[in-house]
Amino acid sequence: MMALNPPTVSIRPYQPNDRHGCLAIFLSNVPAYFAPAEQPDFEAYLDQPPSNHVVVIRDNRLLACGGWYVHEGVGRLSWGMVMQTHHRASLGLVLLSWRLKQLFRLPNIDEVHLETSQHSAGFFKRCGFETVRTTPDGYGPGLHQVDMVLHREHWRHHAVDSIHTEAGSLDSLSESEIESLWFQEAAHRAAEMDQGLSKRIPAEEVRQEANALLKYR
Repeated sequence: MMALNPPTVSIRPYQPNDRHGCLAIFLSNVPAYFAPAEQPDFEAYLDQPPSNHVVVIRDNRLLACGGWYVHEGVGRLSWGMVMQTHHRASLGLVLLSWRLKQLFRLPNIDEVHLETSQHSAGFFKRCGFETVRTTPDGYGPGLHQVDMVLHREHWRHHAVDSIHTEAGSLDSLSESEIESLWFQEAAHRAAEMDQGLSKRIPAEEVRQEANALLKYR
């Protein structure tokens, strides 16, 4: 069988000439994921971005971007987004995994906060985040603001499901190993979905199948 070459995925710091590509990603997600009124704020952010804003490149195309920072001892995620045509291709997982790795490698960071809409909250919930509060129409009519948090311990244990590691082996892994494996798995999933070797399966379906198997062990 001929080997399939996986698409090249890389993450690098944002550069001024990425502005057009990042803005195109933003506009592709309006109005479903971002309100039109948020565009001036995002453009101002791109004009003076922090050093920890990155872009995700796949096959020489800028398809995702996002940032992270620390405020009052708490890790925070900012302006994370994926080109609308590439949703559900694991690029969001790659971007999230990378940013969490940067934050949780800091010894004083025990939790990461973010604000998102009800349309993206499910993705973050599957990655271990918990909802703190929901503000109806927080971003505009019909676009609610959902505040979420991920604790370091939840991040560590969620890695077990993400990298298909037996729970009993978690204690033998260092946090740096967990970080690396989570990111590798995210990139691996992205490659498989691009090649048509795997498909997105709802978490509840996976859970039901796993419970069925355990019942007969």
